[in-house]
Amino acid sequence: MLDVDEMYNNEKSNFALVYLDDTFRSKDKRHNVRKLLRLGWLTCLFRSPEEQKNELWNLINPSMSESITKADVLDFVLTLTTFAVEINKSKFKNQSISSVLQI
Repeated sequence: MLDVDEMYNNEKSNFALVYLDDTFRSKDKRHNVRKLLRLGWLTCLFRSPEEQKNELWNLINPSMSESITKADVLDFVLTLTTFAVEINKSKFKNQSISSVLQI
């Protein structure tokens, strides 16, 4: 669950890294709803793998069409990949690789 106090009071919190980072917002500091839903899916704790799978499909195919294009799937995967990489880059900025990997 989103902890708004933690997000605004601790700039290193996961919430701040995800929801306040300029990478994930437009220039007017607003979120793109489609991207925000994808981001929420990445950071959500699901009750079961089945629920996670269903929610993922709803995000990939919100109109519940019989088929979707390869371009739609690739756009979705690119967004998730970008989020995952950027979140981790922000989270582990200024740390050595050995401390991140706990070597």
